[in-house]
Amino acid sequence: MLRVLLSACAVLFVSVVTAAACPTFAKSGTYLSFTGDQLYSPQSYSTMATGGAMLSSCGISGAGSVSASPQYTLNLSGMQGYDLEIQVNSSCDATLLVNSANGIWYFDDDSNGNLDPMLRMSGSDALNGQVDVWVGTLGSNCSATIEFETWTASTAAPSNSGNCPTIGLTGPSYDLNGPQLYSPTNFSASAYGSGEISGCGLPGHGWFTPAPQFSFNLSQMQGYRLELQVNASCDTVMLVNTADGTWLFDDDSNGNLDPLINVYGPSALNGRVDVWLGTYNGQSCPANLELETWTN
Repeated sequence: MLRVLLSACAVLFVSVVTAAACPTFAKSGTYLSFTGDQLYSPQSYSTMATGGAMLSSCGISGAGSVSASPQYTLNLSGMQGYDLEIQVNSSCDATLLVNSANGIWYFDDDSNGNLDPMLRMSGSDALNGQVDVWVGTLGSNCSATIEFETWTASTAAPSNSGNCPTIGLTGPSYDLNGPQLYSPTNFSASAYGSGEISGCGLPGHGWFTPAPQFSFNLSQMQGYRLELQVNASCDTVMLVNTADGTWLFDDDSNGNLDPLINVYGPSALNGRVDVWLGTYNGQSCPANLELETWTN
């Protein structure tokens, strides 16, 4: 009888866990309305970094968990010529998920330092309209402060407009699938950059080239997550644009000043995934990129 009760409790627990709803911009958070001029003076708010559904099970690239409803729904106007910077300070390992006005997902984990996230976004099509913001976690919930601030393009990136990474360019292309990558596959490259990405509207920091080092055409990725890790002889950074258009950045998660990124969900993995290998300070060095799939 005890075993039956324990089994019933286990089923109930699994049902509760799997019932967590994925983040959706069909729901709204605290409604805030600003122009680009107004946000030129930073606006800060107290909030909570809260979990819920795991992004890995929602088809959204990123790590940790977020609530179904965003913490904030921004109605932005007059954003031409501005970048929007969103940064979080918290007492736990917080994350930041944003759905832009043109429907693109952005995710960041630690770009603000101290395990806190920061995103910098640009482009009037991404910023004029509804921008939804989630503050999630990689562990426990905690109190947090979020700050919204605009920067003029000339202030953010005076000489970088032609050096931003772009999905309009491709690198050397490779056709791979989930079962093949279950055995780790390595690629040699040079980590370097022609421009600093501040002001490019992308997560992270460091120097990158406009074209990616690699363009991977992936298939049969259902049931897998993809791990990309770099080993290099200098301080490298990695930027990834997934098949569903999400930008991911990492600096040091692989240790020894090298990056590591995990990508989850078939919508993020089935299709073209572009990878940039840059450096933190503009130098260049040989690097090795390893791709490996893991079952979810």
